[in-house]
Amino acid sequence: MTMEYFLIIIIIILAYLLYKNKKNNGEDFVGTANKYGKAFKDAAHTFQDTLNKDSSIYSSFISEIADFVERHNVATQGLILKNAVRYKEDICDKDSDYFGMSHYFQNYSSQEMKSFFSNPNELENTKADEILKSYKNAYLERKKQISKMPQGMGATQLGNYELIGFSVWLASSSAIIYEDLFPDSLEIWKILYPLIKDEGVNENNIPDIYLQKLK
Repeated sequence: MTMEYFLIIIIIILAYLLYKNKKNNGEDFVGTANKYGKAFKDAAHTFQDTLNKDSSIYSSFISEIADFVERHNVATQGLILKNAVRYKEDICDKDSDYFGMSHYFQNYSSQEMKSFFSNPNELENTKADEILKSYKNAYLERKKQISKMPQGMGATQLGNYELIGFSVWLASSSAIIYEDLFPDSLEIWKILYPLIKDEGVNENNIPDIYLQKLK
């Protein structure tokens, strides 16, 4: 839920409580307003602190992903882009589990996952956040598995490329949910977008909110 929606809801509740309290017992309006105003202020601060904490968590992931994409050559970036699209298609197809990651998202419908990839704000606020946390956990567990593989081996390298392809959506969708992260996530798409033609990727795979900035 965005801060704006939260504030609107709180203001409506506050107005109702003020009206009800004054109507029922005639309590001084100013005193009642001050009481509920303080409660509103405290709730807003708590909500904003929670948003900032969650935002900072995903900010570190975006930085890590962006750094990986930036320091590799065009051929590897193209592979990352294709892996990202393959992961999206695999997760949205309930009859497919090519990458072995579908179990992380078994509680969500294909349509919910499609919305998560394209625009998570289309989902209910709690649902979008729930899927994002599942995606984060899947990313961390897969990263841990790869870290245990022999370093310098081709399979380990390919595993890293696949993981970053998977994590592109962690950056992309988290930055739609937390708007302050959007500029950093956009930098990732700025690198990958020019490669779509050479890699045979349909630009419809990229969320509209990013395409509007890329074209």
